[in-house]
Amino acid sequence: MKEDRSYYDLPNGDRRENYSVTANAFTKFYLIESKVCYRAALPDPEGVRHVLPPEASAEEIGAAILDALAHSRFIPPSHPEFDALFTQRKAAELVDTYDAELMRLAGVKTKASLYRGAKGVNVTHHADWGEITIFACARRKGRYFWSQTTDVSGEETVPFGASAREVGEAYLRALAKGGSVS
Repeated sequence: MKEDRSYYDLPNGDRRENYSVTANAFTKFYLIESKVCYRAALPDPEGVRHVLPPEASAEEIGAAILDALAHSRFIPPSHPEFDALFTQRKAAELVDTYDAELMRLAGVKTKASLYRGAKGVNVTHHADWGEITIFACARRKGRYFWSQTTDVSGEETVPFGASAREVGEAYLRALAKGGSVS
């Protein structure tokens, strides 16, 4: 069965380019990371990571998000790095390594302690729409990934040219409206 890529292929032959960042809120820190994107957003080994204290200002958070977006990459299948980034990486290994690093940063010994009270936030720059979408959701109990299906979610949109403060304020509003943690 051939995969339908019509959403990603525009009538003029160009591809829709989305640039993505995760800006997760843990009880002990904010973690903002650039991603490598093509139909999915995965941690980018060449990307940036910002760890901010829980008392960080909206402007500091917004500046970190904008910097991470600037370092985010869109990698289509024709790119030489595509296979190494998307098909040769094992998801379970990535998650275990990621969780171990986050537990070290938080100074906790269990995933339950790390994720208690945490909220996941996806920030996406839609290049063809000229906007940034911020979507907050809660981590579901017993799952490795963030879930949007059963939680009330917070979503905010700002223009791409928004200031760091505007982006940070939109992020904090989305986070406040984000789903309950189970």
